[in-house]
Amino acid sequence: VLDPLAASDEREAVLTAFLDREQPPFTAVVGYNDAAAVSAVRALQRRGRVVPREVSVVGIDNTNPAHTALRLTTVDQRLEDVGRLAGEWLQAFVEADPDRRLALAQRRELIALVLHVRETSAPAPLARP
Repeated sequence: VLDPLAASDEREAVLTAFLDREQPPFTAVVGYNDAAAVSAVRALQRRGRVVPREVSVVGIDNTNPAHTALRLTTVDQRLEDVGRLAGEWLQAFVEADPDRRLALAQRRELIALVLHVRETSAPAPLARP
């Protein structure tokens, strides 16, 4: 588990230490955000692993690192839509009669995530006998 506030070189060091240990083979890494996924790609490459042929790497948030030369596969959480809906909900809640607020508080919205498949993901390699 990586500290989300850690600097990129610190994240890479933790990932490199993980890769140096004996472990069962794995075919994918999902970063808790795009910056962590970029660190994973760098750590994998330093250990001679080929992304995405050997290991796919996916980030979550579709932020700036996803648009670098790396072309990171990422999940877009559509934060603009989340913010817009939150603002609309808050305005409706503040303006509502007190007896309607409970219904508004229980309202649920589903926002579909968007997977941007770029150059760091591929089908899992076939298992070797």
